[in-house]
Amino acid sequence: MESKKLRQNWVGQIFSSPGGKASRGVSILISKNMPFKSSNVHVDQEGRYVIVSGLLQNEMVTLVNVYAPNSLQSKFFTSLCPKILQSIEGPLIIGGDFNSVCDPIHPLPSDKNISAALRDFQSELGITDVWRLVHPDAREYSFYSGAHNSYQG
Repeated sequence: MESKKLRQNWVGQIFSSPGGKASRGVSILISKNMPFKSSNVHVDQEGRYVIVSGLLQNEMVTLVNVYAPNSLQSKFFTSLCPKILQSIEGPLIIGGDFNSVCDPIHPLPSDKNISAALRDFQSELGITDVWRLVHPDAREYSFYSGAHNSYQG
């Protein structure tokens, strides 16, 4: 199993949603020095997300890792949102690869419905892109897509 490759000296718990042979798959790793007791784990069978709720240092929290598909993102975000809403216990922390951007400063040349779906996803969950909040005008990106001829951040 791929999650065994993630086991390191510092890792105490691994919550994984493995993908296919060389695609997809997400994990949430919890340090063995971080007191965490899971109460609810939802694992996507296609390796697109993992949702874990539990006590983190005696506070309820929900952790989510997402790997959105390269296509059909609107459908993906629309179906993922209720699953997250059903699982929320305490503050919500989401990370991952959304394969899209939601702010109009850096639009992708692809279908604008994708960006709108991601903005709706953020709005429905009440979440904020913290990096973009702190750096609203920064022209820094995490990835260049040759297929889309655009930078993504």
